Amino acid sequence: MCDAARRYRLHLGTTLIEAAGDHLPNSFLLATPGGEIAGVARKSRPAWVEAR
Repeated sequence: MCDAARRYRLHLGTTLIEAAGDHLPNSFLLATPGGEIAGVARKSRPAWVEAR
């Protein structure tokens, strides 16, 4: 993702399920046009739609 963000000079974001010990947070990652990770937001509680 970082390579693509750098190559096309744009911000790219994606969500993924992370393995973090005994729980699996839903995380959002944002890559900058420079190819760096700008930040990660981890959501430990599922939304009502995800919890069903």
